Amino acid sequence: MLKPAVFILALTGWAVSQCLAAGPAFPLRPSPDGRYLVDSTGKPFFYHADTAWQLPKKATLAVAEEYFDRRAKAGFTAVQLHTVSKEVPPVSNLNGDEPFVPLEDILKPNEAYWRHWDSILEAAEKHGLFVSIAALWIRWGGQDKEGWRYQLTEDNARPYGQFLGQLKPVAGSPFANTSNREFTPPDANSAGDRDWVLVLDEAAERSPKPNLP
Repeated sequence: MLKPAVFILALTGWAVSQCLAAGPAFPLRPSPDGRYLVDSTGKPFFYHADTAWQLPKKATLAVAEEYFDRRAKAGFTAVQLHTVSKEVPPVSNLNGDEPFVPLEDILKPNEAYWRHWDSILEAAEKHGLFVSIAALWIRWGGQDKEGWRYQLTEDNARPYGQFLGQLKPVAGSPFANTSNREFTPPDANSAGDRDWVLVLDEAAERSPKPNLP
């Protein structure tokens, strides 16, 4: 006879395996009590993410497909990625495409770079993986130049968020824009924090919405 602790562990493992086997119906939403995530059918979603921040710029679509396939088979339900990353140069992807032209202007997206991003999102969706993206990694304060905090302002935060919210414009797109900051705002009024909220608000407004009950 199984001991209670062993039985609970086995039951939990069975529940998770059942969720993974069926595959989620995106998009996700909070549960009625706000304590966990559910898919569009109301089924609980177990958020178990692997982190591959720089995959979109360091991997071909074929490599990304293989990675997603392995992650899904290993039991992961989500992956976490950076939209753009410049702490390890170059900023461009393997095709030589930079995210913005000119690079420092986040309101001048390079179509070729973001078309590759769309293909990455589509590949993840094919494997039933939720994608949590860091909209703009702005890092910390001081003299750090590897993040994007100097490029994010009150004037461009909303337009950039609007652009991100329209990535992969397919109903039920399984991705979310998440905060990824790790920075000290450059002024006492925390303008950087306010700008970041604007990005996320606009992205959420333009992303596919779940069918709420």
